Amino acid sequence: MSDKRRHSFIVYISPAGTTESVARKIETRLTALGESFTACNLGKKPCDQSGLYLALAADTETLLFVGSPVYSSHAVPTIINFIDQLPKAKNCWAVPFVTWGGATSGVALHEMGKSLLGRGFTLAGAAKVMAVHSLMWQLPDPVGAGRPNEDDLNLVSLLVSDVIKNIKSGSTLQLSIDRLNYQPAEHVPEMLRLSVAKAKTILPPRVVDPERCTLCGYCRDNCPVSAIELNPLPDFLPDCFICFNCVRLCPENAILVDMKPVYERILSRVSHYAESPATEVFRP
Repeated sequence: MSDKRRHSFIVYISPAGTTESVARKIETRLTALGESFTACNLGKKPCDQSGLYLALAADTETLLFVGSPVYSSHAVPTIINFIDQLPKAKNCWAVPFVTWGGATSGVALHEMGKSLLGRGFTLAGAAKVMAVHSLMWQLPDPVGAGRPNEDDLNLVSLLVSDVIKNIKSGSTLQLSIDRLNYQPAEHVPEMLRLSVAKAKTILPPRVVDPERCTLCGYCRDNCPVSAIELNPLPDFLPDCFICFNCVRLCPENAILVDMKPVYERILSRVSHYAESPATEVFRP
């Protein structure tokens, strides 16, 4: 890649804000390195992806950082769909990254890497970053409290520096997809069986209290995938990937759910998988 035409894109979704904190660290490091970039949070409107599509269509040398939280051992459907709908890339590099809440990072990085390779990208690196578990916001001591911390984010910053250094040097080194298949073999089949659709059948239902709900639309307006409609009370549409932002952010506490079974399941998975290291970067 030549310095003259290179442009980076940072595309991510971040219902609870932790994936965004990693994306912001990437922005900060790219800025310090004098790199041009465009950031796009798919959960916020507007989110203009036209520059990326134009760059790929024009065969412009491009570096794509793409990030997702891990839900049910996978990247969220929004991110996988985004990757799978990209035009075929040439002379382009990609760095997938995920945040995970201490239960397991699952197979998310591996599946994102495979999807990116399928679109013609070369893997320049990858990262999994420990984060506070997004479904434990009501607890004083959630799994992953205080994460990602400064050490986590500094690892991400060093990865960005290494990626840029390798690309600027003309290095042909690339990250093997096998490096992202890091989970113990005995755990992979059960991780593959999990999905957002299955989680919807396991997690406790959300109930809207008509006495509390003021039809303010705050849940609808802050849903990262626009999966809530007011009819007149909130209805949850099929694209919902159960981030529970609607429950967490409702100003009237009108969307009710019994979170105790969720906490028990999370703690069971933390013990079952005992994944280590919590944060890890992958280089060629």
